[in-house]
Amino acid sequence: MATGLTAGPAFGGLILQHFSWRMIFFLNVAIGAVAVIAAWKILKGTAAESASHEPFGFLFFLSPLSGWITDRVGSRALCFAGMGGLTAALFSFTTLVPSAGLFPEIWRLALAGVGVALFLPAYSASAMSVISIRKRGIAPGTIAAARNFGMVTGVALSGLIFSHTYTRLSGGLNANVYEPTLQPVFMNAFHSAMFAGAVWAAAGWILTLFRGRGDALDVQ
Repeated sequence: MATGLTAGPAFGGLILQHFSWRMIFFLNVAIGAVAVIAAWKILKGTAAESASHEPFGFLFFLSPLSGWITDRVGSRALCFAGMGGLTAALFSFTTLVPSAGLFPEIWRLALAGVGVALFLPAYSASAMSVISIRKRGIAPGTIAAARNFGMVTGVALSGLIFSHTYTRLSGGLNANVYEPTLQPVFMNAFHSAMFAGAVWAAAGWILTLFRGRGDALDVQ
């Protein structure tokens, strides 16, 4: 997931450079359809198809190293480090300039990816460690729903901030209207959206200090 979050904007920009924005949604539909068919074929006839309350281990495919460390030292330090990295990455985007080249963009995206990769496994492991076995079928879905809600809301709010700032600074122009002379306006709107995201991430970073150690618990 961390890889997808990091690589997604780059691939999305590449697609938009050569195709219509609608192509992004067409690709998502195709990917979703393949995933559904693959899951049906893989899980058909297995215990997962008819299981109801049986306990199952949950695999953390996101940053296995982070999950491994969490099992041994707890999740608090990794949650703190992960949110700190994401916060730093978002703040660093507020200083990005168009003429900086590719490397400044790459290391910022890499830092954001590392932060997310450190945080997600530790956060998920911490939440799952205090869940009763009977509810371990519901908990992952709830965590995923909350995470996806946050992603969707974040994208919507950042888009709203960008659009509002762009329209205000450009004298009423729509964000779809762009020409080279509007580059300073575009970058100002981009920096505003990144700053808002950084502030929210910083709030989450601070909250990681006010939680327990996150040691694994064997709750039956």
